[in-house]
Amino acid sequence: MFETVIGLDTKFREASALGKVVQEVSPECRGACEYARLAEEVAVL
Repeated sequence: MFETVIGLDTKFREASALGKVVQEVSPECRGACEYARLAEEVAVL
């Protein structure tokens, strides 16, 4: 199991409406940071 939890973030909806990923729309938002943390966890496996 991973430590990182991906919470709800309104930026996900905004990014989806624009056809983009959240990192493109708001790279510093909570959701983008949580996905980055999860990617780091997966990378060390």
